[in-house]
Amino acid sequence: MYDLLLMKLIDDGDYKNAKEFGDFIMARLKNVNLRTLDHLGAKAMYFIAIAYEKQNLLPQIRPLMFESFKTACLRKDLIG
Repeated sequence: MYDLLLMKLIDDGDYKNAKEFGDFIMARLKNVNLRTLDHLGAKAMYFIAIAYEKQNLLPQIRPLMFESFKTACLRKDLIG
């Protein structure tokens, strides 16, 4: 549901709320260590990056993206 709501916020052009909701999603995903959520987390990260990009805030999201990439590599998560 989180991915769908985030996608809806981006489609509606509500990038400020999409960014805030994306931050909430990432905080929730950091506390969960389930391999079944890897696909949904990767999709959420994509939408979060779009929300940040639309607000010209990509330098703020880069450290989180690199951390997520490092974690995906260590877990051998090809989708992530």
